[in-house]
Amino acid sequence: MRSIGKYCAILLLAIFMCCGIAKVPAQAAGIQPYWDNAETVKTTLQISGSTAKSSLTVTGKSGTSKITGTLKLVDNTTGTNVGEWTISVNGASCSETNRSTVTAVLMFTLSFRGYVYDANGRWEYVSASVSK
Repeated sequence: MRSIGKYCAILLLAIFMCCGIAKVPAQAAGIQPYWDNAETVKTTLQISGSTAKSSLTVTGKSGTSKITGTLKLVDNTTGTNVGEWTISVNGASCSETNRSTVTAVLMFTLSFRGYVYDANGRWEYVSASVSK
């Protein structure tokens, strides 16, 4: 009976340790994504008064032929889309800036989900997001 209690205590301790480790964000640990086609994928969000400025920068490596995807701004308080923009650029770089009218809320998330194509048409999924 005593050994069952010991095993339960060890199991609970292991579960609590795993829960604490699982909450460490990858960026906080200094881990950056590795892509074959993309050099950088970055979203920035600035909110000033009732205006949200959403920016996206995607830079492909040498030989990149096309960048496509969707840039989306979501109001996290209500769960509604504030803005959604389709991205389609022939070439190795994409720079997009959009402005949206927003109401006073606590948090927004700007996210990009897309594809970077190499010279042979092979694509690679890329993503980036920021919350503010």
